[in-house]
Amino acid sequence: MNDTPKHQSAQYSHYDGAAALYDSYNESRSLKTNKVLERVLNAAQVKTVLDLSCGTGSQVFYLADKGYQVVGIDIIIKCWKRPPESPGES
Repeated sequence: MNDTPKHQSAQYSHYDGAAALYDSYNESRSLKTNKVLERVLNAAQVKTVLDLSCGTGSQVFYLADKGYQVVGIDIIIKCWKRPPESPGES
């Protein structure tokens, strides 16, 4: 008998509430992540980035502000509706 629980993927709606809190939750971690990502991209001489699970766009906006050409998309549509106070928006 196997007592190992079966993996179940979360429903898309699971992330709806998280979208509004995503930036504030990750804010302290994002700057470190963004700086490391920028160093890696610079070392590889990359100037164009495709972010396929961008969430609310922390890396997208950070890299765009640094001169990269960036496209970001996320399957969770509510992540696209960022609050006006989010970084990178005017």
